[in-house]
Amino acid sequence: MIKTSITVQDACDVLNEALRLDPKAISNLVSCRVPCNSALAGHASIQVGSAEDINDDTEHVVGLLGVLNGLFGTFDEDPKEGWGPITAVVDEHVIKTFRPTER
Repeated sequence: MIKTSITVQDACDVLNEALRLDPKAISNLVSCRVPCNSALAGHASIQVGSAEDINDDTEHVVGLLGVLNGLFGTFDEDPKEGWGPITAVVDEHVIKTFRPTER
């Protein structure tokens, strides 16, 4: 069945199900960042980070969670301005769960 719309909670539920099934794979996938260009970095809702730790000519990196958050948009009020609605809860570099971002 194709879903024509989903909520942030729906996305978190699927991510958490995948995390339960294979925590190592999902943690590695979500933790992965790839170089991206300035056009993607300038997108209104896709979250892109700084490439400080990468030794090449790129200035920006993007990951799966940044793209997924881009589907839903970003908060535009302080103190969460620019944050997406899906949060990965991490403890000691391990993703424990995904949840809607607290506001």
